[in-house]
Amino acid sequence: MGHLPPDKRRGANRTDVTVATPPTEKVVDDLPVERENLLVSYCEMLALDFDELSRLGEVLRDFGQRLTDYSALSQFGLVDSLLQRRRDPMGDSDALLAAVKRLRELTEQYLEFVERYRTNGHSADLRALCQDIERIGLSLAEQFEIEDGLIQSLAAR
Repeated sequence: MGHLPPDKRRGANRTDVTVATPPTEKVVDDLPVERENLLVSYCEMLALDFDELSRLGEVLRDFGQRLTDYSALSQFGLVDSLLQRRRDPMGDSDALLAAVKRLRELTEQYLEFVERYRTNGHSADLRALCQDIERIGLSLAEQFEIEDGLIQSLAAR
């Protein structure tokens, strides 16, 4: 070991070593920020006046993109990370699988909404759109509650 420079010796100065943040921690950190962005976009959509309907297509596209991005972060970030940890015998895998199933159902609802209003947002039936927006709002509240429960159970481990 005497022939190696001090910085190459085992156990030598390790200040150059970077510790990667586990994917779940990054997702848990990113989720509130993305959730806030999604809610701002949702509120912007709700706040449109009838004299601003010319902006409806643009606002729907923005909300649809944020909804898709948030769903992907939740589904492929949080859920996949939790499913990988599912092998932990201390975890309640039945509850986790039920939560995952419900999150996937909610994601399907979001994708249907996005697809429905992607191209015809400007000419949408306003009554149907208002009902769909209300359903999406209720679904988001449910999703946030499920995600928060999953994150709390993860933090408790």
